[in-house]
Amino acid sequence: MPLPITHRHIEVFRAVMTAGSVTGAAQLLFTSQPTVSRDLARMESLLGYVLFDRAPGRLRPTARAMALFDEVQRAYQGLDQVVARAQAASGAGGTLAQTVPLDPQGARARLALEGALDTDPLQAWRQGANWQARNLALALEASQQPTPLLKAGPLALALRLDRGLDPRQAALAPGRMELLGGGLRWDRMNWQSSSRSDLPSGEWDVQAALEPLAAAPVLNKLQPDFGWGGDLQIEGRFKSRRDARGLTVDAMIERTRGDLTVTDEVSTQRLGLTDLRLGVIADQGVWHLVQGVAGENMGAVGGALSFRAANAHALPTPGAKLEGGIEAKVDNMGNWGPWLPAGWRLGGSLAATLSFGGTLGAPEIRGQAGAQKLSLRNPLMGVDMQQGELALTMSGREARLEKFSARAGNGTVNMDGTLRFGAQPSAELSLKADTFALLQRVDRRVVATGAAQLKASAQLLDLKGQFVVVEGLFDFSRGDAPQLDSDVQVVRQSAPPKAVDGSGKPMRLKLDLDLDLGRRLQLKGYGIDTRLRGLLHVAQDGQPRPQMTGEVRSEGGTFNAYGQKLVVERGVFSFVGPLDNPRLDVLAIRPGMENEDVRVGVTVTGTANSPRIRLYSEPDMSETNKLSWLVLGRSPDNLGRSDTALMQRAAMALISGDGESASDKLIHNIGLDELSFSGEGDDARGTVVRLGKQVSRNVFVAYERGLNATTGSWQVIYKLAQRFTLRAQASEYQQGLDVIWQWKWE
Repeated sequence: MPLPITHRHIEVFRAVMTAGSVTGAAQLLFTSQPTVSRDLARMESLLGYVLFDRAPGRLRPTARAMALFDEVQRAYQGLDQVVARAQAASGAGGTLAQTVPLDPQGARARLALEGALDTDPLQAWRQGANWQARNLALALEASQQPTPLLKAGPLALALRLDRGLDPRQAALAPGRMELLGGGLRWDRMNWQSSSRSDLPSGEWDVQAALEPLAAAPVLNKLQPDFGWGGDLQIEGRFKSRRDARGLTVDAMIERTRGDLTVTDEVSTQRLGLTDLRLGVIADQGVWHLVQGVAGENMGAVGGALSFRAANAHALPTPGAKLEGGIEAKVDNMGNWGPWLPAGWRLGGSLAATLSFGGTLGAPEIRGQAGAQKLSLRNPLMGVDMQQGELALTMSGREARLEKFSARAGNGTVNMDGTLRFGAQPSAELSLKADTFALLQRVDRRVVATGAAQLKASAQLLDLKGQFVVVEGLFDFSRGDAPQLDSDVQVVRQSAPPKAVDGSGKPMRLKLDLDLDLGRRLQLKGYGIDTRLRGLLHVAQDGQPRPQMTGEVRSEGGTFNAYGQKLVVERGVFSFVGPLDNPRLDVLAIRPGMENEDVRVGVTVTGTANSPRIRLYSEPDMSETNKLSWLVLGRSPDNLGRSDTALMQRAAMALISGDGESASDKLIHNIGLDELSFSGEGDDARGTVVRLGKQVSRNVFVAYERGLNATTGSWQVIYKLAQRFTLRAQASEYQQGLDVIWQWKWE
């Protein structure tokens, strides 16, 4: 094998190019002319081509020599920067300080040192050298944190460099650093390069210890909104050595005293810790992982795992053989509730006995896991699941969900199926719900019956099912429904993250769901009070968003508009694609009209994203007449000033679109359906104020009083049939009962 070109050859070539002759190069290198000629000839022999054309008294570089010289100059420029930094830190009091920003929010790293080479920088490049650093300081500062996450110094570092400034050995003198508020000290920290192929990252010898550390402040830095507290104190040790004999590790973190508490929006809970340890031991390629957590209020989890690495000098690979076991017993899972997202409550007991085999990359798990009296609650969302039971059997790379059942309301839900692990994970689950109360909030209630099948793999999530809404309520008008306080701000992502498989590719989602709204689904709010019926189909197979097809129809109900409670005669919502943009076809009629020959109301057409609202009348009439009949219940002939003002308000509401005006909100908040003013002429003393309430579809109660009158009169209007209306009136001076019969002819 040919000998490699050395740093000496490059140095001679650069000197000849710089001086323009062998004699000048010898003077630059403080050597003899024959030595330079010999080294230059040797380099040309190794390259296999001539670098210079010889002429008496001088050398002329070839094109290849010019190209090579450009590369050499770039390399030396980089070396000059290294040397300049080293020289800046050399000598008495010489320092180097550098700040590196880590993110736009203000996180940064700081480095400062005083250092020097023990020889001339060029000599260090040619033959190697020792570099000593003293007063070495390192800090890592996070944004919005008053103290650094990591702080070390002053430290002393010794570095041995080979030719070309390649590091050979490094030794950090005994010292200490602060990490997340805790102290980490070391007695020994040495490293050296190695020529062995099985030690590409070199050899090391490290011995360090974690000083007694208060755990709660550290956890609060990592999870500032979690509510950690208590006086738990932990200590640890770390020893590791890698040399020709192999890699050894002895690391342990364990509780020495104290306990942890978690404070949520309701109370403060003690974990009652009696044991907390996590350790790793490795020697001659055999690794042992031991762990144990036990507490009076949280149960106990403990076990040991072992795996053997094929290379005694390296970390275990996915093919390392795995064996061991874990046992868990939690008598009250409610004490683990603080680990759940805010608002959720967990209850029940859990027990598991598992053994491990297979390999680290493809573990095989065997054993049993079960839970009793499981409960899951979230009052804000209306979730209240009780009396849950779980039975899971693990058999190698497969888990059988023998049973999962729970109750909510007066119904139940059951699930069973199979989960497979390994290189091609998958799951097949079946779910059955029987009058299961999915939501039980005062303003949102859903009780459903149905079944679904879930099939999942690393690339596909397939859900197919049929559900019937047994009972439901969506009431957007309730002011006493659970809600977040006004000072709570919820920060959401601009776009939900996509589900991905292990390769990073988006997971394909396939949906095939049939939904029957049943006969008892009530919708209230935004002026609407009605029941909904219909059949819907939700599907997705390759599209970015689910698609919905089907038709939903309203059954009876009312719609508040322009101070009137209109009766919904037709309400059709047709879905032909996106879930949030159905086609609309709604007709709402004002009831209780004294003139049965006139029917007025409102129609809503278009789509949910672009609705079109129009006045409706039968027979057809002008928009002014429609609005007058809708708001006042009569023709616009001889309108007074107060009636005109009311008409203008209704017209403005029609122009401005959906939503209630301030006066409409006031009327509804005091429980009325009508507040109108009538009268003739411009004299306000003749104005009559009318308050009305639609008690039912056929009964309307009203109270009228003139502004210049001392008493008022009551009216009760009862619609007996399509053409017969009964009207009762009572005041201080007179009472009456009228039977009105209407005949309509063309």
